[in-house]
Amino acid sequence: MFGRIAAYFRRQHVALLALFLALGGTSYAATSALVPKNSVGTRQVIDHSLLKVDFKAGQLPRGPAGRQGPAGPQGEQGVPGAQGATGPQGVQGPPGPFPGGDLPVGKTVRGDWVMGGYDSVTGSGGRAGFSAISFGFRFSAAPTPHVVLVGQTPPPECPGTVVAPEAASGNLCIYEGAFANRESVTSFSWDLAEGADRTGAVLRLLDSVDTGAFESNGTWAATS
Repeated sequence: MFGRIAAYFRRQHVALLALFLALGGTSYAATSALVPKNSVGTRQVIDHSLLKVDFKAGQLPRGPAGRQGPAGPQGEQGVPGAQGATGPQGVQGPPGPFPGGDLPVGKTVRGDWVMGGYDSVTGSGGRAGFSAISFGFRFSAAPTPHVVLVGQTPPPECPGTVVAPEAASGNLCIYEGAFANRESVTSFSWDLAEGADRTGAVLRLLDSVDTGAFESNGTWAATS
């Protein structure tokens, strides 16, 4: 049987080849006739069948921006940077409130004072108590002291009170607030000369009783 088929192909090979070529050419012609080059349009494309690679760059419109994604985890702290260069020195500021020299004119300092004692010797009389006033600053000149005892009218140089002591420039005002068995209060300088000095004053209290306690206290103000 195979011999007959082989003999048939030997006798008819030319005719068979011609038939094959004729059928192949008809298929190519049919394909070319049905789908010419660049002839596929919207109607010939199946919806959702094309991919992004089927279009040229720029042919597809850009879609809307998507939602912002959640913040990522915090990164690790970086290493400290190198220390910067030292900046230039600033300008010198104004002098502070504690002058190295004399207290400026017109400045007022204030404080409290108290002194007392006990006279236990009958007939002695004139017992004294002492207290110191320190300005804390040096005045350019010693102020003039004024003692304002309870019940007395302050002089013009002392416009304040024991609660709110004040003094005019160049004056030391000593305001008495309370006393017991007090005869007098006097101001002295450091060398016990009556008055005051550039850094303060010494107060002396004399009693008014033969025996018993005596005292006096108050406030002061001094203005340079």
